[in-house]
Amino acid sequence: MDVRYHEVAEAELNAALGVLELCAKGLGPCLLKEARRTAAQLAESPLLGAEIRPGVRKRPARAFR
Repeated sequence: MDVRYHEVAEAELNAALGVLELCAKGLGPCLLKEARRTAAQLAESPLLGAEIRPGVRKRPARAFR
């Protein structure tokens, strides 16, 4: 299954990556790695995420709850 980000969620992730990198060098890439890991989990097991509306699921990133 393909994982697609809602455009607002993708913009929020990109903004967070920049802010975190400014706060602590290397933290932005850590968030990106965790986001990709979580997306891979959802791609493999789509029902892991909570359905927030039909066809749309969310799952918190483990290290960044």
